[in-house]
Amino acid sequence: MIENIHRIVAEFDRPRWRQALLPLTWIVIVETSRSCLGIPDLDCAEGELAGIRRAHGSNLLKAEILEDRPDNNGEPIERPYRLNYVVRETRKEALF
Repeated sequence: MIENIHRIVAEFDRPRWRQALLPLTWIVIVETSRSCLGIPDLDCAEGELAGIRRAHGSNLLKAEILEDRPDNNGEPIERPYRLNYVVRETRKEALF
């Protein structure tokens, strides 16, 4: 029994710097809006959208294919489609 008491007292005398420190981190979530410009036709735009869905998975929040308006002179533009999408990105940062 005395050996147990000596062992317990020895544990209390151990220096504090040997104790385990837990790292403090936090998770940052950022929503980023992106665009793919100059897509020549609707089939290419849908293919681009499928690739973006595969790449980002559930982090893809919103995606839409838009048709660009003609320029100020009323002339049609060469590449009429644009793909706008919003992606959620998560990263872990250490506080100190």
